[in-house]
Amino acid sequence: MKIKTLLLALISLCVSCKSEKNEKFISTTDIDNYWKAYDKITATTDSVLQRKYLEEEFISKASLGQKTMFRVRNCTPEEYLENIKKYPNYWNSIRENTFKSKTLAPEINAGLEKLKLSYPDLKDAKVYFTIGAFKTGGTAVDSLVVFGTEKQLLDPTINTSEFINNAFGMTSFSKTDPIKNVGFTAVHEFVHTQQKSFMGGNLLSASMYEGVAEFVAEKSYGELSKEACMTYGKNNKDKILEVFKREMFNTSYSYWLWSSMPNQFNHRDLGYFVGHSIAEKFYSEFQGDKNLAIKKLIELDYSSDEAIMKFVDEVKFFEEPMHKLKQTYEESRPTIASIEPFKNLSKDADSGKQLVKIQFSEEMDVRFRGFEYGPLGADNVLFISKFIGFEEDKKTLSFEVELEPNKRFQVLLTKFRNKSGVEIAPYLIDITTK
Repeated sequence: MKIKTLLLALISLCVSCKSEKNEKFISTTDIDNYWKAYDKITATTDSVLQRKYLEEEFISKASLGQKTMFRVRNCTPEEYLENIKKYPNYWNSIRENTFKSKTLAPEINAGLEKLKLSYPDLKDAKVYFTIGAFKTGGTAVDSLVVFGTEKQLLDPTINTSEFINNAFGMTSFSKTDPIKNVGFTAVHEFVHTQQKSFMGGNLLSASMYEGVAEFVAEKSYGELSKEACMTYGKNNKDKILEVFKREMFNTSYSYWLWSSMPNQFNHRDLGYFVGHSIAEKFYSEFQGDKNLAIKKLIELDYSSDEAIMKFVDEVKFFEEPMHKLKQTYEESRPTIASIEPFKNLSKDADSGKQLVKIQFSEEMDVRFRGFEYGPLGADNVLFISKFIGFEEDKKTLSFEVELEPNKRFQVLLTKFRNKSGVEIAPYLIDITTK
């Protein structure tokens, strides 16, 4: 009898340990904290108190996952307060769904068990349900999977009428019923925690990083992706690839990834589809144990554009070899034709207020621009005091600067692109005043 009692106690202890482990593995504390802050904030019109309540109840108590959301998605206190004020009907309708995060551990764990069957080397990661200012439904950073609960737990009944012009993609996303897709999304994001870190390479590498995660999630979870870009992509593959080939060496991703920017396809995230298509071709043609194909896809070196190009070449996804496509891209890049009122690398530029005009070699897409620090950093940046923009010819860009005497100034031009979607090569303006 004593042995039986001891056995039961041990079984109970094991079950308790397993349950405790799951509780630690999936965190929902930020949801409770957010609503405590929300209730206090909406009970007063005093903006000082509102900021105080947000800090005390939500920000200062943030979990590692919530802190990660703040950092990687640049979620500011001002945004949280503005969103609370601007979307009251939405918050009232989503509240109950956010607490359903506490019931999703079995669905997530079941998905991860399926992933482990496909990829036995699966490493542990922690899951956090957070509030993310509408910037993502889910993301992965290092060994963390972080859900934006206010977006991922949408369903078609949630009131999104306050999001004018589909702001943040909330209305269109709600129609996909993402709350029913949490297990699949968890697998997708878990794949990211297993991949080599993506270091912000070109569009092709970024698309492979996302597309592989979506493909592996499909194969492991046993369901097709519900992303609208996948359905549209399959029906419009040729015209998508024609444009993608032209832009895939760009270092900014525009509408291809993580953006609702208007585009000729009227669909976002089509980079997922392209990366998925490359992974699918590799997997379907792989001879032998398909789990080895999954392993190869997950363990690609996503930090190296060259490694990804080599892999795409091996898959023979495009008719032309990658080096030829890269050569064509380089030859089609727009250039800087001239700069006024000084020449680049000038050692005797005039100081004071100056109107700078940059002449590009061809018409540019006026939606895109990028100004970054040069090698000398912030202390020597050519600070733009007034950005005027492109003239009617769409080739001439104007802005004003204030130049101190006897000082060197730098600014790196990036992300400017022509009407065909091809970026300039990074161009350093480097001048010294007299």
